[in-house]
Amino acid sequence: KFEKYDAFIILSACRFTENDIKIAEEIEKMKKPFYFGRTKMDDVMISEKEENELSEEETKKKIVDDCRKNLGEGYETKKIFLLSKTDRTKYTPDEDEPKIFTIFEFP
Repeated sequence: KFEKYDAFIILSACRFTENDIKIAEEIEKMKKPFYFGRTKMDDVMISEKEENELSEEETKKKIVDDCRKNLGEGYETKKIFLLSKTDRTKYTPDEDEPKIFTIFEFP
């Protein structure tokens, strides 16, 4: 029933799954736009710092690179939204970018 929608937002709380890839591929086949957001970035930042001694910038790059790799060809330069429950613009602070995720209220 994807055909009836104009655009899509895919949110993932962890590493890319086969389902994420299949959904993205189906959307691409329909030539419909979609945005990808990685949630729970606060938890990821703490974990990567403690377990791998990665800085915030290194962690952001690692996650964005992984998302782009899994999304495949044609997604190398598209925006990946990194979402924090405490500050919606902390990890994706681009003032020129439309704030498509500001509609979500986090507890």
